[in-house]
Amino acid sequence: MMICKQLRTLAFIVGAMQLPVVAHAWLIDREDKALNEHFNGQRTETEPEEEKREISRDELRQLQRDALTERAREIQQIWPKADFSDHERWVTYTDDLLIRRIVNFQRNEIEITLPKTDKDGRADFTVLNECALNEVVDLLGTTIEKALQDDPLNKVWEEVLEVEGETLASGGPFDHLVLSELFRSESPTEAEIERVARMLMGNSFVTYESRYAFKSVDVPLELDLVDFRVPLPSDRILQKAKEYQPTVAKYSEEHNVPENIIFAVIHTESHFNPLARSSVPAYGLMQIVPRTAGKDASQLLYSKKIKFSANYLYNPENNIKVGTAYLRMVYYRYLKDINDPKSRLYCTIAAYNTGAANVARVFIDAPQMTKAIPFINRMSSEEVLEALLEKLPARQTKDYLRKVLERAPNYERV
Repeated sequence: MMICKQLRTLAFIVGAMQLPVVAHAWLIDREDKALNEHFNGQRTETEPEEEKREISRDELRQLQRDALTERAREIQQIWPKADFSDHERWVTYTDDLLIRRIVNFQRNEIEITLPKTDKDGRADFTVLNECALNEVVDLLGTTIEKALQDDPLNKVWEEVLEVEGETLASGGPFDHLVLSELFRSESPTEAEIERVARMLMGNSFVTYESRYAFKSVDVPLELDLVDFRVPLPSDRILQKAKEYQPTVAKYSEEHNVPENIIFAVIHTESHFNPLARSSVPAYGLMQIVPRTAGKDASQLLYSKKIKFSANYLYNPENNIKVGTAYLRMVYYRYLKDINDPKSRLYCTIAAYNTGAANVARVFIDAPQMTKAIPFINRMSSEEVLEALLEKLPARQTKDYLRKVLERAPNYERV
């Protein structure tokens, strides 16, 4: 038990997959008069302006790579491979790096990996289960704000944005739990958190035991590892969607973007992981890139271009507000000359993921949407969708478009 105490102190699967369909086409006014008036006198081309930054994208990525390399070096003093959070997983380590915790939002499970404790030459699962339970309790009781404070890379990410010398929007993350959908109350008691943790651990299983010589500068540690897999409730995504429904409804109405499209984008971008972060970098539920989509949306939201901070975008309401505003801009402004609503919807979803220039390349041999639109308008919506699924430059974007269209009908009613 002392070993466990030491370790403790140290630190709706929605619907079946189908062929792409649109149960709720974006059949709304072709022109957005408010958006046109807002941008009256400003640039009117149908694509975002080319980036003109004080720091190049390559320089930005190098700064990020340096931060990741430094953190990986610390982790690899113990582990053979460094795991990091991404758009699907929230990865944390205890302070001594001996325990790794992963919330996998895509697989809908928690993974706890820790050193094995023995009793009479055999694994002492009484102790191991208690240790794993303590880690699950800690994860369930963590707020978005606390998770970011404990993330050694988050501060670096914020500083990287500041290097660009652009305005940061205020308003950071709030104190909701990362896994708030598992509780009836917004502020569950410690007893309620432990009760839910014990319920989840009741369905856990050990996937492997493996011997690994933990590396150490001073004394090598020869330890066996035990990996606990803890399934999350099968309706977790549905419960999270219900939690965010008032926010989605608010910005759906404000920007005239269908709720089911917003939900399907959130599901596909992050699996409702509020801490989602990709290497682009993109942040939060709808994976907003501050220097591109974020800036374009800020022009609509605040009548000036603002560089949103990472912490601003980790706030779920902020993220949904910005992401929905950007969807509005793509559909009503950048692609407004596409006549067929379904064709424009398909191109909007693809452009949200890869940019309008790459969508244009599907139809013409150039990254210019203004020149591609006449070709699109000569095609049926079915032909446009088929072309996108066959010719989009990246396989990831093809899969993205397919998944959003598959998931949208499941969010007709939340």
